[in-house]
Amino acid sequence: MALADRVTERIPAQVLTALTAAAPGTTSADTDVLGYACDDVEADLRTWAGITYDETDARHVAAAVAGVVLRLALMKGQAEGAAQRYEDWQKALKDGLRLVTHNDRILATTRSPLRPVKETATEPLFNAAWFENLIPNFNRDGDSWPYETPS
Repeated sequence: MALADRVTERIPAQVLTALTAAAPGTTSADTDVLGYACDDVEADLRTWAGITYDETDARHVAAAVAGVVLRLALMKGQAEGAAQRYEDWQKALKDGLRLVTHNDRILATTRSPLRPVKETATEPLFNAAWFENLIPNFNRDGDSWPYETPS
């Protein structure tokens, strides 16, 4: 099933007809115009989000259907501020969808002969015993504080 089929499933026919029809009396959506808008949106998904449209991923479908409607409104020139809303959609792809999808991540692989070892906890250097002589009246057997506390 292509993106155009997903759009026709989710958007009412009257809305699609209004967004794609060339003549005022047309009663059905122009599938060619819808196909062009779908192609543009799939290209924008690749350009702005770095992903290829996958209709089995609900995130892709939701973003693409919204993009097709905005693209059709921009192509038709019907909606006030359609260009700004389409640019906002592109920015949302870049800022939102790209972060939760693959984002062209580099997988961590190595050919190093070294093997990771489990780290062991060690005391920091400033806890070394040789600092004891720097503390006046240090009492190793009793309190950690060198002075007696009044009773």
